[in-house]
Amino acid sequence: MRVRTGASAALLLLTIAGGGLFAQAGHVSLTVDQAVARALANQPLLQQAQAAVEAARARVGEANSAYYPFVNGTASYNRLSDQSFSIASALPPGLPLSSLIGSNPSPIVLGLLESPLSLVPLNAWDFNVGFNQVIFQFGKRGIQVKLAESGVAAAQIGVDQIRSSLAYQAAQGFCTVLFLKGQLAALDTQLANLKEHLDATRVKAQTGTATRYDELSTEVRISTLESQRIEADNQLTRQSIGLEQLLGIEESSTLDLQGEFTVEKPGPRDEQALLDIAMARRADVRQAAEGERSAELGRRLATVNGWPTISGHASFGYKNGILPDINTPALNWVAGVQVNVPIFQGLLIEKQEEEADSKLLAARENTLAVKRTAATQVRQAVQDVESARSQIGSADTQLRQAGDMLEVVKLQYDLGMLSNLEYLDAQAALERAQLGSLQARYREVLSEYALKLATGTPIWETPPAAPQN
Repeated sequence: MRVRTGASAALLLLTIAGGGLFAQAGHVSLTVDQAVARALANQPLLQQAQAAVEAARARVGEANSAYYPFVNGTASYNRLSDQSFSIASALPPGLPLSSLIGSNPSPIVLGLLESPLSLVPLNAWDFNVGFNQVIFQFGKRGIQVKLAESGVAAAQIGVDQIRSSLAYQAAQGFCTVLFLKGQLAALDTQLANLKEHLDATRVKAQTGTATRYDELSTEVRISTLESQRIEADNQLTRQSIGLEQLLGIEESSTLDLQGEFTVEKPGPRDEQALLDIAMARRADVRQAAEGERSAELGRRLATVNGWPTISGHASFGYKNGILPDINTPALNWVAGVQVNVPIFQGLLIEKQEEEADSKLLAARENTLAVKRTAATQVRQAVQDVESARSQIGSADTQLRQAGDMLEVVKLQYDLGMLSNLEYLDAQAALERAQLGSLQARYREVLSEYALKLATGTPIWETPPAAPQN
């Protein structure tokens, strides 16, 4: 039998399918894909996460700097106290100068022995350039670079997590606003029908074919629906504010949504295939795996911290204080090789290894826990999708039955065979069935998005179906 839903279904369908068909001045008209794209554009959280990625890349450069020599330039000046002395004053007490040079020394010899001498200049200058290069460190530098690269991977996964979360929030908010608009339209339609019915009842009451009870029961229903409409309008306003904030839409603009609650109906899905996809694509699983890899590198680094380091150094420059002319700066250089072998550091290395072992164990357990949670969420999401689809079939059946029932009741009511209350009950049942059908489709769309989120699939991609035999 054909279902006739009347003006209520027509208005409901118009609200869902054509919420923003015409772009007007001050209006922002969006589809769900456009809403997702807008949510991801110029988001402060994404920009913050991307800045963290760039910082992590800079740390890779910092780690790679250990492969290059460190070059330092130094310039210094020092004023020393007067340390001059004469040879004569340096003779031991009791040893006369005449015992060395005779009783009649020449003035030149006597002047040399008694004149002040200094082995260091009063003004010390030193200009030099120094090089220091680590030659061999038993792989420590390579591990540090890999640790930094792991940080880049983790930061990039963080960007993916934020993108996925924002996209899901945008799609969920879009669908929720769309549903609430449909719900509000359904309530408006119910109120209009009740008020129209109340006017007809009052006319019948004047002719004696209806009672005061019929009027009062209709008025009570109107008051109840008006209260429900106030609450529904409040929820719509709150959800719209949140969606506009997420999409960066100005308060002065009006948001119009284009779309309807329909999803493609793929064949039965292979749950194991979905689990495999989740293990490979979910950001939290990848983040846990990257954390485990980082902990393994940290364990290796803690081990090599106790191994020797071989380095070379060299420096050259100009400084004074060099004989024979200590006051004239002269070119000088020095070069060498150094081996640093940790012998005892207060059990520091042993404790670092213990800490690294504990972190590695915690990272492995965290990976296992995250994978279990992901598997549970995938299975639950699959079940929600199947349940939502079943509810759509049930809701459509109820809608057809309610439509058929209303036709029968209306005919009997017009013939005076049924009361006003029975007719209102049948009409309310049809309106509830229409809203139930809308709600079932809304739930199906959200469950599909939740399945994509659970498998780590971007919401603009379709989760794979089971292979067909």
